Amino acid sequence: PEGPVPEKVLLQAKFLKKVLKESPRVLVLITELTAPVPDFEDEEVPDLDTLSIKSLAPMLSSLIGAPVDFCDTLGAIGTMVDAAAPGTVILLEHLDADCLAPFPQPEPEVLSDDEEERLPYLGEPEDDPRLVPPPPPQRPDVGVELAPFVDLFVCDSAKACLDRKRGLVALAEPSTVRMAGPTLHKELVSTSVLLTRPKGPVLAIVGGESLEADVKLIDRLLDSVDEIVFAGAVSLAFLAALGHETGATVIEPALIPMARKLLSKAHQLGVNVMLPVDFVMGSQLVNAAGVVLTDAAPADGEEDEEDEEPEEEADEDDDEVDLAAGFDYDGETMECTLSEGLMKSMHAMDLGTKTLSLVRGPIERSGTILVVGLAGVAQCSAFQSGTRELVDAVIAAHEERSAHVHLAGPDLCKWAALFAALDDPLGDGVGVTHTSPEPGVFQGLLMNIGVPGVEALSNRERTEDEGKLEEELKAQRAAEGILSEDEEDEEDEE
Repeated sequence: PEGPVPEKVLLQAKFLKKVLKESPRVLVLITELTAPVPDFEDEEVPDLDTLSIKSLAPMLSSLIGAPVDFCDTLGAIGTMVDAAAPGTVILLEHLDADCLAPFPQPEPEVLSDDEEERLPYLGEPEDDPRLVPPPPPQRPDVGVELAPFVDLFVCDSAKACLDRKRGLVALAEPSTVRMAGPTLHKELVSTSVLLTRPKGPVLAIVGGESLEADVKLIDRLLDSVDEIVFAGAVSLAFLAALGHETGATVIEPALIPMARKLLSKAHQLGVNVMLPVDFVMGSQLVNAAGVVLTDAAPADGEEDEEDEEPEEEADEDDDEVDLAAGFDYDGETMECTLSEGLMKSMHAMDLGTKTLSLVRGPIERSGTILVVGLAGVAQCSAFQSGTRELVDAVIAAHEERSAHVHLAGPDLCKWAALFAALDDPLGDGVGVTHTSPEPGVFQGLLMNIGVPGVEALSNRERTEDEGKLEEELKAQRAAEGILSEDEEDEEDEE
């Protein structure tokens, strides 16, 4: 295909080629289309329901070496399946498309034979006793519509498993055998290892933007870990609960009792809690989306002048872009320690050097390390050191001591891969044991919350190999002299 092919498409194409070797009569592909992201603030982005993935069909066809037919509506899938030749691949339109499963047409109004009921109501419309609001239209369940044509359903999207309709939960036993694809399977196995057979001691490093969003996860982690390190904005709530100043960052009063309760639980369970002792502070607040937030708007005439200069600089360096560099920071930075007090006019944006030095101790002595969220605002070049050094430290723990290292969270997985700059994608034993860029399934299983798409998987006793991590399978293959999957693919291509 012309142009770069997304990594996810390449991985799924490799899996589809293996499926086609099993000679299915018809293979129906269902994919999710993520919302488009504008390159510029004033760029118009089309609605998701008006976009199509039809252009993906020829790309997939060239990658799997088989023709791919396209179907844009569920009304035609039955006819296409019945008429399809053995080995046919059908790509279905994405789940958000209006044309795939149109809303049902409203039933025409039937006039009553009673003359009195046909007379118009002359009062206020909202007082009309005959007024019954129609139920909101419901889009047909794609899983229900596909059930008559599907014998085996393979789900390979962790994100889709969180929702009954998007996860096509209707495609399950007794009518359909439901299995996990390779991506979802690795997520389930890695989470199972964390819960059932972790190497001790177990360490959790929790960063991120808000304690409120992670309070249930932290509460559950305290039942399973030996040590826990708090970083990012999450750590500020715990420091405030202990009476420390948090600089210019204002902690919501409701978070204080939450933090105290978690600290109390950790103390009762004997879990060692480590909090930052210093921070990299910034005079300007930047958020995780990479947007600089200022308290005052620029004066008239200043905004245009400031916008023109970066554009000229961007043109000069347009040839080489370092994706791991982050955006530039215009404010002032300095390191502050808790003992000396955080500057009241500055924001805590990243972990300081003393804290990073202290965190290396728990990392070096732990057999299982779970990292959730960023240690600072890694999107900004001035506040990347914390996340960079933590990523380097956990990768070293995995490679030098075979520690089980699990990274969770979309931002962390993205920036960890950029900072590591490995030849192969991060995860599956490369750099770390596993990455969860879409951690919904991982968090749901960890917190014992039902995950619809996982609960619907067909229940059978798994084989010994199915319960092993990807890196354990690679080591087993190497010890037995069996070709790796990549080597098998290379032989097939030859």
